[in-house]
Amino acid sequence: MKRYSPENDTTIHDLIIVGGGIYGASMAYTSALNGISPVLLEQDDFCEHTSANSQKVIHGGLRYLQTLDIKRVVESIREKQRFYHLFPHQVKPLPCLLPTSGYTMKGNEAFRLAFLMYGTIEKLVCGNKLTKNLNKRPEILSRQEVARRFPHMAEENIRGGALWYDGICLEPERVVIGLLQSAAKLGGKIANQMKVVKIKRRTRDHLAVFVEDKLEKKTFCLLTKKIALCTGSWFQDDLELRPLPVELQKLSLIRGLNVIVPSLFNSATSFATKVRNAKGDGSRFLFIVPWKNYSIEGTHWEDCPDPSKPWEAKDSTVQEFHLTTQKALREENNQVSIQSTHVGYVPGTTDGKPMASDRILGHYKIVDREENSPGDVIQVVGVKFTTAFDVVLKALQHLFPSRKVKDVLSFSNLPYGSPAEDSNQLFRLYRTRYLGVLNHQQCKIAFQLFGNALPYVIQFYLTSLIEKGQPISDHAFYTGLTRYCVDHEMTFHLDDLIYRRLFPDSPCPPDPELLTTISDEMARLLLWTPGQLEQETSQLSR
Repeated sequence: MKRYSPENDTTIHDLIIVGGGIYGASMAYTSALNGISPVLLEQDDFCEHTSANSQKVIHGGLRYLQTLDIKRVVESIREKQRFYHLFPHQVKPLPCLLPTSGYTMKGNEAFRLAFLMYGTIEKLVCGNKLTKNLNKRPEILSRQEVARRFPHMAEENIRGGALWYDGICLEPERVVIGLLQSAAKLGGKIANQMKVVKIKRRTRDHLAVFVEDKLEKKTFCLLTKKIALCTGSWFQDDLELRPLPVELQKLSLIRGLNVIVPSLFNSATSFATKVRNAKGDGSRFLFIVPWKNYSIEGTHWEDCPDPSKPWEAKDSTVQEFHLTTQKALREENNQVSIQSTHVGYVPGTTDGKPMASDRILGHYKIVDREENSPGDVIQVVGVKFTTAFDVVLKALQHLFPSRKVKDVLSFSNLPYGSPAEDSNQLFRLYRTRYLGVLNHQQCKIAFQLFGNALPYVIQFYLTSLIEKGQPISDHAFYTGLTRYCVDHEMTFHLDDLIYRRLFPDSPCPPDPELLTTISDEMARLLLWTPGQLEQETSQLSR
């Protein structure tokens, strides 16, 4: 995947997509499969913002049964299956547990009924096609089993626990990269570090998009028939498309905070519990999600009028939320250390509800940005990572009403790196093939990052080492991967390489010696001066 340059490009494009998160990447992939040639422009790095900074849960929709919102249950089941199908090495079943008590809505009987309803709906939705991980069935656990998985519940007055399965996307950054690489292979033009600054209508059929290339320090003008703004929290940027639609003016921005800590439990089960707010103004659910060697405490929500301004109260908010979580888990005396934080933004309403979490937008929006030419420039306001493919399918149909835009599941293609065969079996095959050269951890890391593209990465970036028949050191291993990421994944900054290419599951940089090896190789490839290298290293924080 080579970076697209707009220089001397006089083509009138089918579609320009602005934004390189999960919504933009899904749209690029879906449109390319449907024969619509996309140009995707991202102002920073791919998946740098909210798409990567959530609890990484692919919701299955069980919670919507509480309000009998069957439409959203169906949608969530289908979208969870879609992620299982498209990214089998990245999206895994996530067992989730909520303690049960009493004999009403929180009791075992109510959950058994909900599980029965959910199972029936799931069978109808999935049929004989969407059948990934359907053996993971919800169930009611005994009080003893809950205490075994979560020892802090041993003394609690509970009857047991409701266990169901959502999904977890281990590395959203790699999912987005895979979609973009696939779109590029299908003819799409992709570029990061390319900021759209203005949109103007040129003729009845064409629009001009003015962009600033942040790497080359140049400005360009592109022509297109359609534009999709998948810009996440920048949904109110006017881009000189005035006036801003009232539908967007009415939206607010809500900030979400998740705290990353060392793994809190031996269990690989997500744990949900309800706690009182510190200010005494109601209660909320806390979710502790197991993520590789860590746990994600989430989510704290608050209003955010302007995300461009420094978050003055961030440190105190992080500490307060972390303490609330630890108290709920009876861990407040164990001094569990904070590894890092993930901060993202979602659209909200302004309906006057006191708690920000209650004002998160319930459904996506597709908003026309031009009053006089509806269907040419749209703002896609997404809410959930899980529903990205469903939303962009509707958005593309809105942009191209005369075409029948097909769902990605209608095609035999899988995104770049996604194995069609059983991912566990494929990993064992690679482990055997590279035995004695890659150690188990190296093979596991490379497979998690690149999936079935692993042989290509090895052939072109590690072959000289493998031919020696000697075990590859970690330094040589990561040097080869660095070259691949710079050559094929538009990696231009050190923090892009560390946090969104090689170590998306790490809350902090690798050890200093390995970091030096990686940064020196990147400096060599990109011709950095010593001053540039020092600046890149100094900006490496999470």
